[in-house]
Amino acid sequence: MQTIFLRLLLTILCAPSLCFAIDINLNYQVSQSQAPSFDPDGSRLQALVSAAAEIYEDIIEDDAVLDLTFTWGDLGDTGTLGVATTTQVDGTRPTVSRMRFNTNDAVNWFLDATPSDNSEFDLIQTTYSGLDAATQDASFTGSPPANLEVGFAGVRRDFQRTTDLFSVIIHEFGHALGLIPASIGASANDGDFDVAVEFGGTDFGITVSSEDDIAHLAAPRTALFPVIPGDVRRLPSATDIFAIASAAGWQEIDLPRKEFLGSTAIWDLGSNWIGGRVPDAEDQVTVRDVEQVTITSQAVADSLRIDDDVQLALSGGIAANQLSVGNTQLTIGNQFAGINITDELVVNGAVLDVAVTRPIEAGEQIVLLTADSLQGEFDQISAERPSFSVGLVVDQLPNSVVATAAIVGDVDINGVVDFGDFLALSGNFGLQGEWRDGDLSGNGVVDFADFLDLSLNFGSQVSRAAVVPEPGFFSIWIVATLLFLRNAGLSKRKSR
Repeated sequence: MQTIFLRLLLTILCAPSLCFAIDINLNYQVSQSQAPSFDPDGSRLQALVSAAAEIYEDIIEDDAVLDLTFTWGDLGDTGTLGVATTTQVDGTRPTVSRMRFNTNDAVNWFLDATPSDNSEFDLIQTTYSGLDAATQDASFTGSPPANLEVGFAGVRRDFQRTTDLFSVIIHEFGHALGLIPASIGASANDGDFDVAVEFGGTDFGITVSSEDDIAHLAAPRTALFPVIPGDVRRLPSATDIFAIASAAGWQEIDLPRKEFLGSTAIWDLGSNWIGGRVPDAEDQVTVRDVEQVTITSQAVADSLRIDDDVQLALSGGIAANQLSVGNTQLTIGNQFAGINITDELVVNGAVLDVAVTRPIEAGEQIVLLTADSLQGEFDQISAERPSFSVGLVVDQLPNSVVATAAIVGDVDINGVVDFGDFLALSGNFGLQGEWRDGDLSGNGVVDFADFLDLSLNFGSQVSRAAVVPEPGFFSIWIVATLLFLRNAGLSKRKSR
C-alpha cells in the first residue's frame, strides 16, 4: 500500500503540466531488417529495445522527441555488435536516429526475456574512489566526486559465453541520444566531456576513448566503453549519462541511483545529490562517507542504504521499500518522525537515538519505525527523557520499533509506580541494566539515583502522571532503606 501511495504521489506531482520527459518513438523496420532464425518476427529485439527506451526515458526528462528506427542486419564477423547513427539533430540534440544489430553467426547472443530482472548477473556499482589511480587519471580530468558512479555492471552467474544483447542496446542508445559525431560537435574537442557543476557538484570532465574515437568513453565498466565482453551486463551509469548530456545538451537528468554528496547535511537540497536532484520514490539511494545527513521533511526512496559511521538525523520521516543501515547512528526527533519500510529493513550494528523535542505525556505510545521484515537488531537504543517525571522506553518488536512514554519509576510499565517497581529495582541494585531492570536514568546501571527517582514518583499513575506526589512515609522508607544498602556495601556488579 505504501508503495502504491508513493507512486501515486509522484504521478500527481509530475502531472503533464509540471513535468516533461523525452519521448522515444520506436519503429522496427520489417522491410529493412534481416531477421535471424532465433527472432524471425523481430519481437524479441523489439521487447529489448522497448525496455532500454524506458530506462532512458526515465532518466532524460527534457521535453523532446527522438524518432528511432531499428533493425537486425549482418554486420560481418569483425567484432561489430551494433551500430547507431543520427540523421537529424535540433542543435546538438538528436531527433532522428537508427540502430542495427548484428545477425552474423560469429555473434552468440543472449536475448533476455526479462530484461528488467537482472538476476542472471551479479551487478556491482563502481565509483570513482573504487578505481586505481592510473585508471582515474586515464578516465577523468579535474576532481570528480569520490562517489561518482562510473559503472553499474556485472558478470553472468552461470558462464554461457554469450553476448548480452540488452547491454549492446543500452550502449547503442547512448550513441543515438548524443554520443555520436553529429551531436558531439565541439563538446569533446579538448578530449573530454565537461560535466555541468549542477550534475556533479565539482568541476570535472569525462575522458573520451581516444582522439580517433570521441564517441566512446575511456572509463572501463561504463556502458559507453568501446568493448563489451561476453557474459557481462552493463546499465547506464551516472558517468555515461553525464557524457551523453554534455554532448547533446540534455539538462533535466534524473538518475535512478543517487549518491549523497554532503557539501551540507541537508537531504532536501538538490545540490547535495549527484545529478542535482533529491531522490524520489523510484530511486536507489546511498548515503556514505559523510558525518551526518538531516531529513527535515518526508524523504522517499525505493531503496535506501545508510553506510557505516553516518549519523542520520530525522525531524521528518522516511518512506521506502527497503532500508539498510550499517554502523550508523539514527537520531529520531521533532514530532517523532517515522521510518516506514514496505519491504525489508536490515540493521547491522546501528545505534538508534530518540531525541525528544515536543511535550509528551505518560501512556503515549509512538511507532518510530515499521517494516514488513525487520532483520537484525540495533546494537544500542537510547532515548532522552521528555521531562522530569516522564521517560521513554524504546522496544524493538518483530516488525517495528515503538517508544512508550512511562512515568519515571514505572519499571514494569503498567501505568503506576508501586511496590512491584520497587522490588524489581532493588533486585537489580548495582547491576547493569535497562529501564525494565530499574535503570531509569539511562546511565546503564541501576543505582541510588534511580531509587531516588522512583521514590519521588511513588504512587503516580498514568492519569495523573504530571502530578509529582509529596514524599510520604513510603518514599521516606525507601530512601532510608537505600541509604542503608549503600552504606552496608551490598552493591553488586554483573556484566551483560
